[in-house]
Amino acid sequence: MMHPQSSVPALSGVHVLRVAIEGITPNPWRRLAVPSDLTLADLHEVLQLAFGWYNSHLYQFVLKGGGRVRYASDPMFGLDEGLNAHELRLGEVCPAAPGSLVYEYDVEDQWVHDIEVMAILPAKSSGAVPVCEAGARNGPMEDCGGAGGHMELVGALDDPENADPEMLAWAEGYDPEAFAPAELNRLLADWAAERRRQMADGIAWRRSGLLWELPSISPEHRGPAKARTAGRITASRPEGK
Repeated sequence: MMHPQSSVPALSGVHVLRVAIEGITPNPWRRLAVPSDLTLADLHEVLQLAFGWYNSHLYQFVLKGGGRVRYASDPMFGLDEGLNAHELRLGEVCPAAPGSLVYEYDVEDQWVHDIEVMAILPAKSSGAVPVCEAGARNGPMEDCGGAGGHMELVGALDDPENADPEMLAWAEGYDPEAFAPAELNRLLADWAAERRRQMADGIAWRRSGLLWELPSISPEHRGPAKARTAGRITASRPEGK
């Protein structure tokens, strides 16, 4: 689906984003339509759902412009030079299309998500948001060692006879090509409904804990998990959180 560029005011429209994970060939990607007034902390949650991450590591956004680089994250993380991701809105940091920013998840594995702003549309013409319009491939497994570890894992799955049995056991049930947009959109609709409820209740500050409480995430996937099976996008809550 092609989207025309738009001069819609930055906080009243819908941003159409193409998000791809760097360092993986072929890479997982999603085309997402999201409200322009999302905070970057909200966008973090949407991206966690979009790629099936577990929301168990630090994150930051990399903002480039005016010859300088800035970083935004949840201030509770204590990352150096960090702006408050709860106070910056997508329409403020990317007020026009084309535009771009970077989302980094897990400072050790360094999952880098390139975000391209493809268009900004009027909210009334865009339907329900956030929504995934297109995409391909499963998100990587959590804690697999970054892009290099993921590619090694995919190689093992492609050649199980010559692979490390422990690696195969750890990755049991994981399909790197699986992508279930209908399930993802159910999760996003659930997330949006809860966000609206919290906003109506005046809840303006919270750490990203909502993902563990979405009713569309089945109970068996709320505990620690290693692999996401084909046809299912899940989020798992780490032990002790």
